[in-house]
Amino acid sequence: MMLRRITFVRLTSFLTSCHAYQQVTRLPDRSCCCYPPNHQSMIFPTKRNIQRTGLKRLVLIQVRAVKMPHFYDPSSSANASHYHTAHIKFDWNIDFTTKTIGGAAVLTIKRVSHEKTHPPLILDANELSIQAVKIHGNDVQWKCVPHKHPVLGSVLEVTVPSSDPQFDVEIAYKTSPNSSALQWLEPELTADRKLPFMFSQCQAIHARSLFPCQDTPSVKATFEAVVHAPKEAVVVMGGVRTKQPSVSNRGDQWMIYHYEQTIPIPSYLVTIACGDLASERVGPRSSVWAERSVVAKAAKEFSDIEKMLAAAEHLCGPYVWKVYDVLVLPPSFPYGGMENPCLTFVSPTLLAGDKSLVNVIAHEIAHSWTGNFVTNSNWEHFWLNEGHTIYLERLIMEYLHGTQMRHLLLAIGYEELLNEVNHLGTTHEFTRLVTKLDGVDPDVSYNRIPYEKGSLLLYYLETRFGRDKMMHWLKAYVKQFGGSALDTNSWVEFLSKTLGEEAKEKNVNWDEWLHAPGMPSWKPKFEAEEAIAQCDSLVALFESDELSTKSAVTASVLKLWKELSPIQRELTMRRLNKRPELKHENLRAIDAALELSKQQNAELRFEWSHACIRSHYLPALDSCLEFLNSTGRMRYTRPLYRSLKQWPEVLTRVHENYKNQRPFMHRTSATLLAADLGVN
Repeated sequence: MMLRRITFVRLTSFLTSCHAYQQVTRLPDRSCCCYPPNHQSMIFPTKRNIQRTGLKRLVLIQVRAVKMPHFYDPSSSANASHYHTAHIKFDWNIDFTTKTIGGAAVLTIKRVSHEKTHPPLILDANELSIQAVKIHGNDVQWKCVPHKHPVLGSVLEVTVPSSDPQFDVEIAYKTSPNSSALQWLEPELTADRKLPFMFSQCQAIHARSLFPCQDTPSVKATFEAVVHAPKEAVVVMGGVRTKQPSVSNRGDQWMIYHYEQTIPIPSYLVTIACGDLASERVGPRSSVWAERSVVAKAAKEFSDIEKMLAAAEHLCGPYVWKVYDVLVLPPSFPYGGMENPCLTFVSPTLLAGDKSLVNVIAHEIAHSWTGNFVTNSNWEHFWLNEGHTIYLERLIMEYLHGTQMRHLLLAIGYEELLNEVNHLGTTHEFTRLVTKLDGVDPDVSYNRIPYEKGSLLLYYLETRFGRDKMMHWLKAYVKQFGGSALDTNSWVEFLSKTLGEEAKEKNVNWDEWLHAPGMPSWKPKFEAEEAIAQCDSLVALFESDELSTKSAVTASVLKLWKELSPIQRELTMRRLNKRPELKHENLRAIDAALELSKQQNAELRFEWSHACIRSHYLPALDSCLEFLNSTGRMRYTRPLYRSLKQWPEVLTRVHENYKNQRPFMHRTSATLLAADLGVN
């Protein structure tokens, strides 16, 4: 069901710290409406609405209908309907001793409303020590105001002294050692154990603890950065280096780095890392960065980056970001990859040694079009970023490796979707593509639904409207919305417009796909029947009662395993974990034959660990915990800890393991794992 267009209205200034713009469907030129506390929308004071809200007293406010920029983001306090950040100048000093970044951010602010008043500029800020604020070089009044919801942090409210259409706000500040955007690692937690390491992770709403900002995907800005760092360390950022590093004017113990990003990006894509890094060139526009002992292995693993970029350009149009580099982070990084423009962050779990997990690189490359260039307007529409990117990732892999590869990835994705829905529950809010996040930390809502249900919708549309039309639409979509942000309604409107009358004739059930919880009723068919049948044959052998007693069965397992491609092996293990728990003697025989507890492929190691934990196979517990402690990637750690929670006999040891490992975890991982385990 399509929603009606909405009009946004301006409230009187004393409500600015609430949501400055609230939704109404029809509003006369001058009228009265009410804003009950904690209510999402403005309400007209009719008898029905008074009864519906159950309020004893309504505060009436005079409003006037005005056309304003569309801005709604429950995860941001910024008043982006008044002001937009156009450009940012960073002058940063990295201090490993205090575990802080200090300096200044100069925000070039543009007015986007046409009102004669000039309300305060409101920026998101969290755990920042603000020291001074100036506009055009002059001190101005400012204050930090704690937000009512602990997730959103404080706001920095800056008095705007004039009605200039554009002005520069210079903010001197320092981050907190507890900044949720930054992780500081001691040398012993790095691969080479020589220097400390720092990296940022701003998605979803952590940029506000790195710098004061309009921390919403709706606002995009360019940036330039000057960064001072200890001379023995190397600084990399999600932009293009504009000068060679040189000795800082702050002393010969410091080096200075210069970066810029000329394409506007949202705050969550601002990124920085600093440590004992080296790089190797792997293509005409790509280098791989890593610690010195890791960089050669990483460069070999990711040597096909240029082929992937070329495939993505064939599908979506030119790559606009100039360079595409990859940084392999220490193991505590909580994600498989993060699509920072010009500098993708990846987990060392991708270094399988045989390029079997490089589809993650294809995924992050795809984000250069869907996510970074075309962006969800807020985190309620996260599927617009990730669903399109999974869809494009698999098209890239098909372009390079054939149709069967794409369909095996589709099959794996469908298994993931089923698992996630089963875990969350078929009626859970977070199983909808378009979610409600008012008062909810986007990190808490993070799961595989936006990825797999979103990409399944696009694949469904491909089967309904044809491959050629979807490929035409994909290029048109990037061209139409590149450089901007959109919501799901705009997406549906453009899709319907692009596909024309056929879209109306085929009558897609948008309400089921976009707003209903649980699994969609449509089930895909995969063009890889023979390859999938091989996987199922091996699963049957794994479950055989004769596996542990007859050498011929064990030999068949080993033979078939060797015949499978890495992606088939992964699908086999996923399908095994959909089956009932295995007998312990079967698990023992499988590991003896295939040595899965020693696998370098992290996906296989994860699935094997999951199979052992589900079956309460005690001889594998040490191996499972060793794998858990070797990675911070939440794709692995959260499901395994949740499974371990269901094993009462080992729960004390599991809690002790978490407690011992927590100091080495990324803050986001540690918080979410604590919730999964039910511990403080």
